[in-house]
Amino acid sequence: DITNLDDVTITPRERLTTISFLVAFVVLVVYGILTKQGTSYALLVMIVLSAVVGIVGRMDIDHVVDSLCAGIATQAKMFVVFVTIDVLLNLVTLGGGFDALSNLLGSVAGDNATAVMLIASVVGGFGIEAAAVAEIKIIAEMFGAAAVSAGLPMSMFAIAILSATRLTGSVYPTTNMVGQLGIAQCDNTKEMLQANWIATASVVVFVLVWAFIGPLIL
Repeated sequence: DITNLDDVTITPRERLTTISFLVAFVVLVVYGILTKQGTSYALLVMIVLSAVVGIVGRMDIDHVVDSLCAGIATQAKMFVVFVTIDVLLNLVTLGGGFDALSNLLGSVAGDNATAVMLIASVVGGFGIEAAAVAEIKIIAEMFGAAAVSAGLPMSMFAIAILSATRLTGSVYPTTNMVGQLGIAQCDNTKEMLQANWIATASVVVFVLVWAFIGPLIL
């Protein structure tokens, strides 16, 4: 165990491996943005970065593969959780649940841009628990037409969607939160929730203020 950072000696090979990792990471991110890669691209990024570290660090191939497999194995349970959630969301969608909720809340909001923004933020943030990309798609499909009809600027609708994804998993324990706790090897849910509530308060205030001011100046 490391007790003092001054005792750590960084070798030239470790320095080169770190620099190679950072360069490869930046290149892959830029490539992904320019070519508009999907979420599955993240898997390729992890594999390529593992190969870069293994090759530049001159690690044994068996050690690299074993370490990669061991890391993947620790997330197997979370993978099953996310797969089952995806099935659940698909069943709700096929059953018309999101459409019914959209129609109900759309009639409540009417043509009021402020109401559409607030409802989209609240429903997305507290009522839809999914991966960020899936949640954004669901909120856009549910309230996109209402936002256009109410004359809500798309920049504000984007803020509502992004705010909703930040609220999800921050206010109450969700699979995303549990996944992050697991990756960090932490079991202190109480303090994590308290920190999230402080951060969430600023998001809520921002959305409330902007929902009323935004339509007046945009």
